[in-house]
Amino acid sequence: MAQTESIKTNQGINYFSTIFSLSLVLFMIGLLGIILFEAKKLSDNFKENIEITLILKDDATKDSLLQLERFIKLQDYTKQIDFISKEKAAEQLKQDLGEDFQKTLGYNPLFNSYSLHLKANYANKDSLEWIQETLIEYGSIKEVFFHKSLVDTINSNVKRIGFILGPICLLFLFIAFNMIGSTLRWSIYSNRFLVKSMQLVGATDSFIKRPFIKQSLINGFISGVVAITLLNILMFFVSNALPELQLANHFMFLFFWMIIVLLIGLLLSWFSTTRALSKFLNKPLEELY
Repeated sequence: MAQTESIKTNQGINYFSTIFSLSLVLFMIGLLGIILFEAKKLSDNFKENIEITLILKDDATKDSLLQLERFIKLQDYTKQIDFISKEKAAEQLKQDLGEDFQKTLGYNPLFNSYSLHLKANYANKDSLEWIQETLIEYGSIKEVFFHKSLVDTINSNVKRIGFILGPICLLFLFIAFNMIGSTLRWSIYSNRFLVKSMQLVGATDSFIKRPFIKQSLINGFISGVVAITLLNILMFFVSNALPELQLANHFMFLFFWMIIVLLIGLLLSWFSTTRALSKFLNKPLEELY
């Protein structure tokens, strides 16, 4: 009787340790995915804030400017383009300097211009230089320039973030396989004699594996639900603390990512259980002691 109670206690401990370990791993994987998504979104925002300034010639006609603007809007690289008149530019410069430079000079030395923002995929040095060379050929444009040092800084920082988050992602997956694998192996190890007895009386491998795999899938599902619940609680508090992240605006991504986290839980449980069972089924009886 005492031995039976001890077995039930051990099984209960194994069950909860499996759920806890898998939930923790899935939570870390889910959190890492959200961090990667936010990092990508943040880097895209930085890239799309890079401004290409198109200085226009004074003798450019209204029709030629409209044609130029229409052409640029149709290009794949264009995120947004805005016309800035020389009067508006002068007003902005006046605010920045804190004095009216036109009174000193007696005229407005600035030009009409376009402010061009690119899509994130085109915000790299090679693409910017190609766009610069292409646009300067238009007769209405006097000069095209952008801050090359800013572009280099942003892209180097984005690469640096990738180099940091990449190994962390691999580390999490390594931890996941080891934590889940060791927990499940211990659970199967405690039932090793039952598994071997079933095998000795003629039970097929698929018959022996079926209840273990079924239980592992249940564990994976429960762990996924627990991890998703914890992630939603965390995102609720983060959204309230940092509303500028606008997590609510990415509902579709978060919804599909939660489904993926749940599927990862099921796949990890199935794979780890199948691998551990195969190992024990192929062991001779004397090696089980």
